[in-house]
Amino acid sequence: MDSDYRLDWHQRRLYYLEQGQGETVLILHGNGADARMYRPLIDALSPHYRVLVPDLPGYGNSSTLYHSKMPRYLEQIESFINHYIDKPFYLIGHSLGGMLAYQIQLRRKIPPVLRAIWMEAAIFNLDWKLRMALPAYARLLVSKGHNRRGIEARMREWSWDYDNGDKLTSEAFIQSYYASNIQVHGMFLTEAASLLPYRFAEITEPVLCLRGEKEHVVSRATEWFAPQLPNARLQIIPQAGHFLLGENNQALCEAVLEFLALPEGLVEAPLALSL
Repeated sequence: MDSDYRLDWHQRRLYYLEQGQGETVLILHGNGADARMYRPLIDALSPHYRVLVPDLPGYGNSSTLYHSKMPRYLEQIESFINHYIDKPFYLIGHSLGGMLAYQIQLRRKIPPVLRAIWMEAAIFNLDWKLRMALPAYARLLVSKGHNRRGIEARMREWSWDYDNGDKLTSEAFIQSYYASNIQVHGMFLTEAASLLPYRFAEITEPVLCLRGEKEHVVSRATEWFAPQLPNARLQIIPQAGHFLLGENNQALCEAVLEFLALPEGLVEAPLALSL
């Protein structure tokens, strides 16, 4: 285990990284990842903010409740937030973490979110056929378990340039994915339809929606939901795919820092698209 990890003594289930001082930025990682994968973003933010990044339940070093369901899963994250954050804060969610950020913002059982950043958020336009198929697919996924070939195929499809990219970052993600709880993966797929209907109009705080330049299913989802948010900006990170980190760290960190530092009046702008 990374020596910088701390145990959440409140629940004794979650491990987390903490770095820096000032206003708090909470980062929720993507599916299969863990807090360590976000070191480039942590290092960029920590000179200006206090950065908290938990290993989500069932990922990295953190355990999860057996047969945890979506409401209970969200309660674990909210309990962590309420124990360590007592003032308005900034929220960043990547992929699965973006979907969780959306849910947590809707539930409003935590201190106010000043601004949010959804990075390649896994919030999909689920038609009735997909809703019907997801539970069966989840059961198949759980029965087969993790498969390295399948993980690498997905990374090659979604990364900007997997074969010529950062091998250390790619291998770290693969190992993190293998360590994650396959039952939790299945739970998210099975309960995806329970999130419907989406209530984007209730997300009134400013949201920066980031996606990579490479076209794939999640980037197209960002193009779909971003215009439905009342106070959103859409920005494309060049030379990046779904993972963003380890692809174009400089552009990603600059976009995040710029958005968090904007004067309040400038945040409330109409949807904009920029590279």
